[in-house]
Amino acid sequence: KQALKAGVNVAWIASPSSESTGAETVFRSGMKASYEGFHLYIPPSKSVAGKACPRYTFQDKVPESFENFVDYLGKKMSWSGQTGNAVNALSASDEVSDENARLSFLAICLILLGVYMMSWILYSVLTLCNGRCGGEFRKREFRKTTSVAGRDAVGAADGEDGFESNPSANKPVEPIPTPHEVWLRALVNYPFLFLVIFTSIPVVLSYFAYVNNGYTISVNLDFDSYLDIDTKAERAARQFEELVDHQIDTLRNETRNCKALYRSSYNNRRVLEEGVRSLDEESNLYEKRNGRTMISFFYQNPEGGSVFTPEVLRSIHSFEDFVMNLPQFNEYCYGNAGGCFPFNSIAPYFFTNGELVDDIDEVLMKFPGSKLALAKMDKYFSKDNLASNVTMTSVLLNNKGGGNLDEIHDFLEGLHRQLWKADMTGQFPGLVFSWSNTHITDYEANNALEHDAKWSGAALIFIAMMIFVKVRNIIAVLAGVLGLVLSFTSALYWQYHFDFNELTAMHVAGIFVMLGIGADDIFLTIDSFEHSKLDFLKDSKGERLSEEHLSEPPIIKNRMILAYKTAGSMMLVSSLTTAICFFSNVSSAVISIRDFGSYMGCVVVLNFVHVMTILPSALLVDELWLKPLRRKFWAAICLRTKPSPLDEKCNVGDDIFDPQCPVSVSPDCCNIEGASGGSVGPTPVQTAVGLATHNFDEASGEDVTPETSSTSAEELQSLQNQHGGATFLNHIDDMTKLDRFFVTRYAPSVRRLRLCIIFISLVVSVILAVLASSNFSVYDGTIIVFKSKYNLGRVQRVVGEYYPDELVEMYTD
Repeated sequence: KQALKAGVNVAWIASPSSESTGAETVFRSGMKASYEGFHLYIPPSKSVAGKACPRYTFQDKVPESFENFVDYLGKKMSWSGQTGNAVNALSASDEVSDENARLSFLAICLILLGVYMMSWILYSVLTLCNGRCGGEFRKREFRKTTSVAGRDAVGAADGEDGFESNPSANKPVEPIPTPHEVWLRALVNYPFLFLVIFTSIPVVLSYFAYVNNGYTISVNLDFDSYLDIDTKAERAARQFEELVDHQIDTLRNETRNCKALYRSSYNNRRVLEEGVRSLDEESNLYEKRNGRTMISFFYQNPEGGSVFTPEVLRSIHSFEDFVMNLPQFNEYCYGNAGGCFPFNSIAPYFFTNGELVDDIDEVLMKFPGSKLALAKMDKYFSKDNLASNVTMTSVLLNNKGGGNLDEIHDFLEGLHRQLWKADMTGQFPGLVFSWSNTHITDYEANNALEHDAKWSGAALIFIAMMIFVKVRNIIAVLAGVLGLVLSFTSALYWQYHFDFNELTAMHVAGIFVMLGIGADDIFLTIDSFEHSKLDFLKDSKGERLSEEHLSEPPIIKNRMILAYKTAGSMMLVSSLTTAICFFSNVSSAVISIRDFGSYMGCVVVLNFVHVMTILPSALLVDELWLKPLRRKFWAAICLRTKPSPLDEKCNVGDDIFDPQCPVSVSPDCCNIEGASGGSVGPTPVQTAVGLATHNFDEASGEDVTPETSSTSAEELQSLQNQHGGATFLNHIDDMTKLDRFFVTRYAPSVRRLRLCIIFISLVVSVILAVLASSNFSVYDGTIIVFKSKYNLGRVQRVVGEYYPDELVEMYTD
């Protein structure tokens, strides 16, 4: 009644009026008269002992007029018929209220876009005010400091009101910084604050995601559900099938209850009143084979074809003996005091006293008359076809100690490892065997996910090593990898926020895709920052400057602004197009594709945000504060070491730049960035921009650095002509060997052969498109996730290809 008062529609399932009690009839009549949302539904019934028992709430098959049935559900028996404020009137609608409180994806985008547009509107207003009001303000200030007579005299002399005569009045108005410039100034002036804020936000979101998922990360391993679609008709059909399945599962109890209710036997009535719980327990025990765990085995011929060959049958016999003799199997097997019961297998029919029978076909002729034997064959086996591509057997386990599932699970995992080892080592060359059990399936699937996760971690470590080899900066490596990892974890929060809660194996595979995208963004940002040194290595006269010049805070900030603009625009375009491609999958009717697209789109967007905030702020913190501390540390170390002849030659103690010295000259050490010793190694700056380094031989006291041939003037002029006089070619000698190769060799070759490359690419694309279209076909079987060399992959293929649909559905469930 409380639900009806709140506006909720209630479908009351009742017995026929002829069988209802007087009190029930009065109750139903009163409810229908008092509440508009009360709907009476009387299902079909069948007669038992002259009485009518309810048969089904819904029909056991989908009605022919399915659209009318869906319409009936929507109008009479679903929440779609509620009044507008019915949900809000419920007191126990926390979940619904929580969904309404969340911001949708469109709302968040509109809010961010609105904030961005408001910043530009504010900038435009301030710029307009600064242009118009600034001049009037200066004029008023000038008039306050000038007498009336003096102002008239000046005005008479200048023919104006005297404004030009005041130098301060002609001072140009400082332009209002754009929103982009405000962001960059805040980033370069407060990098530590940026680093703390934009690292804390994804960390907190990741924690909330972990809490919302029950302090775990669950992955859907029901691979057949990956093909589920989400449409109105499909949702109704899926709910309908679940209701029918539930009714079929409980039909045995309902029939027994009905018989007990309408038969005069006192004992039956007592069973109904006192034993309802035991009936439910009996049903559950029946579904679980009286509580015993079952393992199924599938046997195939390694050469294909029928399994009823002498070699395969002998291998089956040996394999079953092998399983029976595994450690602890006799403790968990189903049996009696005499030992374990044998496998529920057809193999013993082919053996007499351990020897294979002479006539295999004679034994096979007996199988078509046995339902139990036919259930172990493939669907093609018959009296006219005494061959089967696969045969199935099963074995039951008995729970040790009265049903300790943890011990059973430990045993099953150990059994899986033993079977996996025998499979991988080829212990039974004449047989392809597969095994299946609910816990083993989950265990194997989880192992596969852990395997992929480890490879993802290895790929992440490899990316970090490559970044370190490139930049030789551990801070940059840690910041880049941290931003990439946080993009995965914080995206889980937005998955929950937008109700895309289910993670699948595709999400794990998507990690590899995102690692490549994230690595590109990290390399691009760090490379742009390192190459920005080229714009500050020479002064206005073209003379080379020292590294101390590059270490000045204003230069570092200007370098970051330059790199931020260069890399940011490119990453924005690439990230935006990639995110749009992923988000386009949200409109898919396939649920798993929709969830995958939404998650990967969030990861791409978050990775762009992190690489534009966490990484540059970490680089600035390192350049402005940490690197000077490291210089002081190495300088203190150098003071405790014996100076080399090269230090004396470089006038240690004088801040003088000598072309023969390494770039990193300091008052305390000639090369505080390099290793101490006779041979002074290149500094990070030299490594990054390709500056010449010098090696010193202590024995001879001479510089033994080999002369490197730089690009000749003729080559430089030729390259400038090819590239339209590009100014970056003036820095060829400052580039690394790899960069120099791309600029001087690779790029000219691509430009020269551009027409051939385009033509070949088009031809290859057309050929591949024709081959793809001619060999394209739609697969209508179960989704195959694992390769056939893995146990799960073989089981999926065997069950899907060789067994009836009813068994496939039972196996899937």
